[in-house]
Amino acid sequence: MAFSKEQNPDIKQIFSKLRKSPMITFVVEKRTKSELLGKETKAPGTIYVSSNKFRWDTAGDEKSKIIYDGSVIWTIQDPQKGFKAPPQITKVKMSKKSEGQLFLNSLFQENFNGQFQLTKKEKIDGSWVFFLKPLKKNVGIEELKIKIGEERDIEEIDYVDEVQNKTSVIISKTNLSNKIDLKLFQYYPPKGSQVNEL
Repeated sequence: MAFSKEQNPDIKQIFSKLRKSPMITFVVEKRTKSELLGKETKAPGTIYVSSNKFRWDTAGDEKSKIIYDGSVIWTIQDPQKGFKAPPQITKVKMSKKSEGQLFLNSLFQENFNGQFQLTKKEKIDGSWVFFLKPLKKNVGIEELKIKIGEERDIEEIDYVDEVQNKTSVIISKTNLSNKIDLKLFQYYPPKGSQVNEL
């Protein structure tokens, strides 16, 4: 049976529509399963996307931030609960090599078609699951699945990295805003803190 356009969503159209919003906020839960250790960790968080800017705040046991201001990627890793230590701060100039750190951001950029190829899509429990293959080797992931709900919103992004760690980003809420909070994408290391520059 052939599906109508309304029943059969187009992944590129969905991302294109999201890109029209000046700022997108996702409330998420990140689940990472390590193949090596055989354990799964869960962490709540928030992802902010705006044009060529990106931020991902992770809460829970391991607090961290990834902030991309358009040219520099900052990663800030707070010490584990109970430990008194300064945060670990890394600064990376955006380049072809470091693009892989921001592969989630690349989903929301204009050149989506040049980054990913759709290999398969199927309907599972009322949602559409899209199987995508990254076209660039430096993206740092092997497999990518995106689950789209009946309301045409992204429910889940699953990916497997080069060392076979499986990560699921489960999206519980999506907010589209006409205003960009530029402060979210700015970061200034605390005075006297040690910054690793890569």
